[in-house]
Amino acid sequence: MAMAAENLKRLEAKRSLYASRITEAYRSGTSARTDLLERSQFKARFEGLERAFEKFGEIHNNMIMLLKEDEEFEGQDIVRREIDTFYYKTKALYNDMFQASVSVENARPPVVRNESNVKLPKISIAVFDGNLKNWPTFYDLFKKLIHENTSLANIEKFQYLLSFVDKAPLNLLKGVPLTEDNYSIAFDSLVKRYQNKRLLATNALNEMSSITLKNPSAKEFRALLDTFSESVSSLKVLGFAVEHWDFLLFNNLLQKLDVATRTDFEVEYGAKEMPTFQNLSDFLENKCKALESVQHLPLKVMRKSNNYSSSSFVNTLSTNTCLMCKGDHYIPQCPSFLAKPTADRFSFVKNNRLCVNCLRPSHQVKTCTSRYRCRTCQRRHHSLLHVTRTATDSSVEAVDSSFSELPAATPSGVSTSSATTTLTSTLGLETVVLLATAIVDIFDAKGNSHAIRVLLDSANQANFINEKCAHRLCLTKRSLTTAIFGLNQMHSISAKGVAACAIQPHKATGPIFSFDAIVISKLCQDLPTFNINAQNWKHLDNLELADGNFHADKSIDLLIGAEVFAHVLKEGRIIGKQGEPTALNTVFGWVLLGKIHSSRETTKRVETYCTYINEATLPETLHKFWEVGRTVRTNLSGNRVSYSREGRFMVTLPFKNSEPDLRNTFPLAHRRFLLLETRLLKNLDLQPSVSFDKEEPSFIKVLGLHWNPDKDSFSYKCQLNDKPCTKRNILSDIARIFDPLGFLSPITLLAKNLMQRLWESKTNWDEVPANSIVKVWRQLKQEMQLRFSSLTYIQRILGYTSRFIHNCRHPTDKHSGSLTSKELRASLMYLVKHVQTHNFGN
Repeated sequence: MAMAAENLKRLEAKRSLYASRITEAYRSGTSARTDLLERSQFKARFEGLERAFEKFGEIHNNMIMLLKEDEEFEGQDIVRREIDTFYYKTKALYNDMFQASVSVENARPPVVRNESNVKLPKISIAVFDGNLKNWPTFYDLFKKLIHENTSLANIEKFQYLLSFVDKAPLNLLKGVPLTEDNYSIAFDSLVKRYQNKRLLATNALNEMSSITLKNPSAKEFRALLDTFSESVSSLKVLGFAVEHWDFLLFNNLLQKLDVATRTDFEVEYGAKEMPTFQNLSDFLENKCKALESVQHLPLKVMRKSNNYSSSSFVNTLSTNTCLMCKGDHYIPQCPSFLAKPTADRFSFVKNNRLCVNCLRPSHQVKTCTSRYRCRTCQRRHHSLLHVTRTATDSSVEAVDSSFSELPAATPSGVSTSSATTTLTSTLGLETVVLLATAIVDIFDAKGNSHAIRVLLDSANQANFINEKCAHRLCLTKRSLTTAIFGLNQMHSISAKGVAACAIQPHKATGPIFSFDAIVISKLCQDLPTFNINAQNWKHLDNLELADGNFHADKSIDLLIGAEVFAHVLKEGRIIGKQGEPTALNTVFGWVLLGKIHSSRETTKRVETYCTYINEATLPETLHKFWEVGRTVRTNLSGNRVSYSREGRFMVTLPFKNSEPDLRNTFPLAHRRFLLLETRLLKNLDLQPSVSFDKEEPSFIKVLGLHWNPDKDSFSYKCQLNDKPCTKRNILSDIARIFDPLGFLSPITLLAKNLMQRLWESKTNWDEVPANSIVKVWRQLKQEMQLRFSSLTYIQRILGYTSRFIHNCRHPTDKHSGSLTSKELRASLMYLVKHVQTHNFGN
């Protein structure tokens, strides 16, 4: 009896061991449904499931044989039924996960693969974050690799889908429970949100319209070209007839390019009547390849043999060691060497036994094979060792004489640094500096072209046009709110306004350059200062000059600054001999500039064109508007007040105590007048500004008003723009009101009140204010243009007369100050009534 109980206990322990294995396999299977990492462990446990179940059944049968009571049998059978349930559920889980793929594989016919055993990288799916640009790629990859993969359960596909989305798409799927049946709902909702043909097409068009070219580099050109190519491909995949949009795509891409690149394209394809989008794409592709092939290589200058007038540029790499700083560069490129004075450079060259010609060791100047000379004086010594001779500098003469017989040149492997090179020029009796001029076509107000003469100057921030030229072209002038400064902070106040200009090469169809030019009375004197003989300049033969009459002194109509100057330059430069100009290639043709020899004495007057502009800000203008009406506090009578015996304050008037002594001043005044007359006869440019024979304007500007002395009338001209009624434009117009005499007091008071209402409304700068403010502003502008356009003499007399009568009748309600709009209107009505009564009495 005791033996049977002991055997039963031993068998129960063994059965519990196999039962726990079956239970653990079931739990692993349920975890594997949602956890992909658990799947391999479940597959390993399933391999021992059959043996564990057989052992469990065998031990269970042995235990039944030892039982004697039915109650004990019933308890053991409950355990058996639970284990059977776990066993069959585990097999069902396994079949759901793996049996479907096995059956599909078995149904497929065997495929013979004839390929090498190369392990290809796994295809990865990028995480989709809601960017419509990446949706087509994500949708195709996920659909092919996961959604249509029959070996994966829906719960697995759902898990993959959640792992490959982020941000907005992930938030969209968070509300869907992670279950087998909800995968289709989640995937369909994602497709419904982002598989939108209209949104995808709009995004592709926005990509093309929003991209800009920051600078003309290979990287920027490549990004621009790739964006257009990707957008066009996306639109084509969506089913749009992109092949019919060729001109629209071509024009859109062309507008993105800078002026220089567009000019190059027009030069290459200008003869073609209608270039295509593919032509422009191929042009940009070739330009990218050219820029990418040269952008990493330093620039080296090579000159042709026995010819000092032209330059060509090639790319080389230097591995030489500097003798001064031990750096990996030549002596002419050494910052320490360039920072030294010329005399110290020459001493260093002599002490280190370098060639004065090419600055290299191992040979002297007599045996130097370099063919180059000094760029300044064309003698055989290096340009960095050149010294400008003066009449009083004996040390310079000594240094120069030490290698006067040893000419030097810049070696072929040397590249000087443009950041440390200084170009110095002096004006003597036999030299003159020729400035770059060109003949271009400018468009007038009606679109007709006219030939004018322009001066190219890169030292100007702004462009300038002659007032006579602007008037002849009927160009519309706008008011100027900028300050113009020159050398030594010289400030110009003679600007007549700003005009929009458009120019193109003479007798050509493009390119067209549009810019704003400041209108001034006169740009400069006629250039050049005298006629030049250019017959011996052989390096200019067969060149198409931008100004065929560059040698004749003529007036300058337009000055082109750095804004346009940088875009008109092209590749090409021809350097002449000493005393001959340098030719630069531009879209207008070849322009000439530099120091040249002349056969007559030149003037010592030097004209320098170097200006920059300072834009006046809106807060500064508004600040001036508020300060116009303020009363300035003075201390004129602070120390002139006294107290009389009658108890009154007395203030002395600030007059001089003695009359000026004008005796014996006529001879001095007469002598000064004669000297001034002689000066005006010598200076022809100054005569028009002081001549009494020229026509003077019919009015005089006085403190914001226009006074006509002939009619003794005042008028106020309003220059209010017609821009949209926004907060910025309203404040800009208010700031233009200048009325220190108080003639427009009703207007200025309303304007200040309107400004306060604008600030209180907290309206944004470019936002339209409330309708009440807009209504007041429009009424204010109308009053400015109608009510105060003319303040005649008679009207003012009647206004002050009516005020005098009013003050006499109403001593307690006296009016003072400038006339109000009500008083002016009343005087005008009285004047009209008087005229009507006098002429139409009946």
